[in-house]
Amino acid sequence: MFHSIEKRIFIIAVPRFLIFMLESIGAHKTPIRKGEQVLAHMHKYLALYFTSNIRWIQCKGGKKKLPRYAMAIVFPRAVHGWVDTISEKDGVVSHFHHGHPAHHIDQVNK
Repeated sequence: MFHSIEKRIFIIAVPRFLIFMLESIGAHKTPIRKGEQVLAHMHKYLALYFTSNIRWIQCKGGKKKLPRYAMAIVFPRAVHGWVDTISEKDGVVSHFHHGHPAHHIDQVNK
């Protein structure tokens, strides 16, 4: 399943094994616990993220639901953040962008 959730953000459902394979070869991981979020941000480069167990992506147009395992293609200057988990189990946002600043974690509904 491939779909555009906004003009500059595309989501693709991926198989679970792909997420585990990418994490095993050194992806930078940001764990997100139940009730937490990565604050919305943007950058000047094309970003490719892999998510597991993340409930929503935050965009300019609001929160959009994610598949349990997903690849997100985020074009330059597209505002995005990662919100909450699908279950009690921690979610993970992974990427390979060297120089990507650390994600800022905050509580949802703070």
